[in-house]
Amino acid sequence: MPRILEIKPDHPIIVDLDKHREDADADDYIELLYDQALLVEGSPIDDPGKFAQRMSKLMAGALSD
Repeated sequence: MPRILEIKPDHPIIVDLDKHREDADADDYIELLYDQALLVEGSPIDDPGKFAQRMSKLMAGALSD
């Protein structure tokens, strides 16, 4: 049975992502959300190293503001 990722369009994260979809980091945030969904359901992620790299980059950006 195929898995389904449900996205609530009114969730604050999705609303903010939509507002900032042209930002340089938007793709990283989207990939991060997808990888988190996989991890939560117990599935492996394709590239754990890339996941960690994305997480570090986004955290560094948030902490520098």
